[in-house]
Amino acid sequence: MNTHNFNDVIKTIFQKSINYNQKKHKTRQKEKFAHLFMGIIDKNLIVQKVSKKYKHDFL
Repeated sequence: MNTHNFNDVIKTIFQKSINYNQKKHKTRQKEKFAHLFMGIIDKNLIVQKVSKKYKHDFL
């Protein structure tokens, strides 16, 4: 195995690890967004429940 092949191997391993980390980062961002989105839905449901409960007070 000459040095040229060895450098190529190191480059490909490095590139694969970078790609893997980017994919992991993207999935983490998606998870964060999903949690945020579910939080928004939960808040909306709470607001709807509260407004139904106190609707007669407002109207």
